[in-house]
Amino acid sequence: MAAATALLGWLLSMKTDRRVSVVLALIFLLDPMFVQNYRGARIDCWALTFCIGGCWLVRYAMARMQAGRPFRSAVTSAGVLVATSFFIWPSVAVTYPLVIAELFLLLRTQYAMRLSVTDIVRSVAAFAGGGLAATAMLLIPVWHLVDDFFNDIRPVLKASQPAYQFQNQIQSLFNSFKLSQVLPISILVAFVYARGKSLACATTIAIAYLCSTWVYLNRLIYLLPYAIGLIASAYQTPVALRWKARHFILNTALAILVVVSITLSLIVRPAIALSQQESRDPSALFQLGRDSIGTGPHRVYVDAWEFYFVGRELGWRMFNEYVDADQISFSRLLETVDYAILAKGSVGAAFETRLAKAGLSFQKELPVKRQQTIGFTQLSNLGAKPYGPYLLYSRRATSP
Repeated sequence: MAAATALLGWLLSMKTDRRVSVVLALIFLLDPMFVQNYRGARIDCWALTFCIGGCWLVRYAMARMQAGRPFRSAVTSAGVLVATSFFIWPSVAVTYPLVIAELFLLLRTQYAMRLSVTDIVRSVAAFAGGGLAATAMLLIPVWHLVDDFFNDIRPVLKASQPAYQFQNQIQSLFNSFKLSQVLPISILVAFVYARGKSLACATTIAIAYLCSTWVYLNRLIYLLPYAIGLIASAYQTPVALRWKARHFILNTALAILVVVSITLSLIVRPAIALSQQESRDPSALFQLGRDSIGTGPHRVYVDAWEFYFVGRELGWRMFNEYVDADQISFSRLLETVDYAILAKGSVGAAFETRLAKAGLSFQKELPVKRQQTIGFTQLSNLGAKPYGPYLLYSRRATSP
């Protein structure tokens, strides 16, 4: 809701038609890709809230400047929000070209009104000053960890980024169209009704940057503000839809987005969730944890993330290897644990050998009752996968 509200404020500050702004904010809130993100308890939506809020403040500053009122405090606040967004989730950097495009529009308008380079420098300094001040304030509590951060950042990035293949990045981008129809329709709008050149340029830069990294759904949501902005640019006041064909195409595209977003997010997704009541029941995992390992400070290697909350509740000491891409210390880690819980299908022959060398032997399979889910789940990737089954490895020959 916070992100959608910030988006609505930004659209209205762009002088987008009020009714269209409300509709676009609703589309953004109910976009299936975005819904899957915040329903998964990720914090990307908060990063977007702060970044879009920064764009809103830049537009607000421009309105105050055009009215002859003080505006640099708003520019400074925009810098604060944008810098803070990075500390919420770094992937928000994908949205920074949008902020730069908005700031460029402010500076261009300022120069057209005042013909003063000095004023432009002051505005840039206000934005940068706000960002630097926020960065300094946020670093104070963790300053003693800065050296560790810089030492760890390269191995973390290396471990989290698979081998780069441009074809796979493009394929992932097109696969997202099954979940989010906003992206392809915004591209259509950009071609049919060219308006907002700075926004189109920022979108191109963002897509190029995104394709140079690992493209996946939870990163693609940072393209949604660009897509919404491209559509909104066609409805900015004054609305200059002179050709009936263009008017029909834009309104039809908007109607399609509303219908599809509401259908997938408010009808199909809840129906899928209801069909997975038993196979996604968290109490089943807690029961498996109690029956297979029990309570207490057991050292458990957890490769199935859904057991994290189970382990916290039962008092386990849980481990997972994330940074050690070369697995130099992985065998030593396995030698220190009492149990290992892994998703069935994730244990290959090499991993089986590594577990055996560490003294961990297969104990039993942990099944979870499954229901027959709606076939549309497999077609659209909506909804989560059912739990289990899992494999339990132990140092003990018998179950507890």
